[in-house]
Amino acid sequence: MLGLNLGGIQKQQSFFIICKVFPQFNFRPLLEKIKEMNWIVLIIAGLFEVAFAFCLGKAKETTGNEMYLWYAGFLIALTISMGLLVKATQTLPIGTAYAVWTGIGAVGTVLVGIFVFV
Repeated sequence: MLGLNLGGIQKQQSFFIICKVFPQFNFRPLLEKIKEMNWIVLIIAGLFEVAFAFCLGKAKETTGNEMYLWYAGFLIALTISMGLLVKATQTLPIGTAYAVWTGIGAVGTVLVGIFVFV
């Protein structure tokens, strides 16, 4: 059952069980490394938020089959962005992660709007 992770509580319990079973190993650096990686995952998720906003803007400007391709890009970028946000919130607080994700998306979308659409 140690490999079965159904939720955040299950993961924390599994981690603490592993620490008790193997007391000779120091798992703190590994846990800190995972938290650092989730910040990177969160930044990438914010960039995909900018990508889906960009796809919406391009879809608005085009017609025909090209418009549907931009909408497909929107759906793909949206799915990736949300998936990475969920991954990041496994170790980061949800309020902090959402604020950072939204901030990256808002600033990035404004910059894309200035440099691409104006």
